[in-house]
Amino acid sequence: MTFIVAIQLNDSIIVTTDNKKIVLKESGEIQFNTKKSQKIYSWDKGIITGTGESYVISRSIELFKTLAHSDINKLPQCLDISRQIREFEVGTDYFQIENTKLLCSSYSEYGAQLYTIQRFEPHNRMKSP
Repeated sequence: MTFIVAIQLNDSIIVTTDNKKIVLKESGEIQFNTKKSQKIYSWDKGIITGTGESYVISRSIELFKTLAHSDINKLPQCLDISRQIREFEVGTDYFQIENTKLLCSSYSEYGAQLYTIQRFEPHNRMKSP
């Protein structure tokens, strides 16, 4: 679980996260990682962080920077593609993967702005009869 505090006041933004990581192993065992984990990533016009599955978050940011060329309008697509890739790797119906959300700051000539990127409805899946 990630704890994020984000505050926006006029042209200033403060964002902070915890730095702990919990891994759910394939056996179902929960492993607490003692190493500090990076959860805030920088990009040209601000920062990105998120809650949910760390692989989905980091891959979303990688896709955003490399393939989407840091076009903030494409960040939701990057999150969706990353989520689909992760579901292909480990299977579907994992709450952490399905509910991964991103928080992004962007600074432009109009000032600083915070954005959230998330899925509002559960993904529709075809079920076998």
